[in-house]
Amino acid sequence: QTNKWFTPKLVDGWVRTTRELVGDLLDGVEAGQVIEARRDLAVVPTHVTMARVLQLPEDDADAVMEAMFEAMLMQSAEPADGDVDRAAVAFGYLSARVAEMLEDKRVNPGDGLADSLLDAARAGEITESEAIATILVFYAVGHMAIGYLIASGIELFARRPEVFTAFRNDESARAAIINEMVRMDPPQLSFLRFPTEDVEIGGVLIEAGSPIRFMIGAANRDPEVFDDPDVFDHTRPPAASRNLSFGLGPHSCAGQIISRAEATTVFAVLAERYERIELAEEPTVAHNDFVRRYRKLPI
Repeated sequence: QTNKWFTPKLVDGWVRTTRELVGDLLDGVEAGQVIEARRDLAVVPTHVTMARVLQLPEDDADAVMEAMFEAMLMQSAEPADGDVDRAAVAFGYLSARVAEMLEDKRVNPGDGLADSLLDAARAGEITESEAIATILVFYAVGHMAIGYLIASGIELFARRPEVFTAFRNDESARAAIINEMVRMDPPQLSFLRFPTEDVEIGGVLIEAGSPIRFMIGAANRDPEVFDDPDVFDHTRPPAASRNLSFGLGPHSCAGQIISRAEATTVFAVLAERYERIELAEEPTVAHNDFVRRYRKLPI
């Protein structure tokens, strides 16, 4: 029900919104002016773009950003004191917000992704709960992974100006540069799965129902897979740069096409306007073993 909304052709249309939002922001920026890239270039454009794909209100990017990060903290292997309670409050806010928007959408339907999912539920193709859960995920997560990717890419461009120069001057290298960003600095560091039957991996027996923590960040820097795994090198051949940041196979991230396209778009707008990017002060990043996000990225 969702993959058909994220074909390359449709995504090209969606990211026009991203380009317009970033362009409008930068139109008002004077030479030497400091902007908060975390919010203005990473979170808001991507949240608004996804809200328009869904055809849902787009006016609360800051609240959604804060709530989603709080909601994700409980997925740590060892949540800090208060994380579970904060996550419950945050998830309650997001659920109530989406429920309110969907009540309005039932009265005032459109032709966005949210409408398509509600139509599928009415037709019996999926359940009502599945439709609402999917809408909630896209609405709440639409800025999260991609927002982190954009922010970390901007920091990389500031610290490694030769990479920004390569992105500016060689369009054929852009996909590889973004892929290496995704490998080196994934927004989600791990995920949890439960096997449905006993399985042996690497000589270790894992019993059915046992929790397994897969460490994406570690896998993406596996020295048995990557030469110089801790070095950013976008010239790696495609076969040597594969990574698990967007998942793999039938369970790969449904939004990775639009995520890569949005990152390319934001970076392209910057490349068209500027020869270099500088950090105004040191960025700050919040994280646990599951997820991370920028708190501050002034450039």
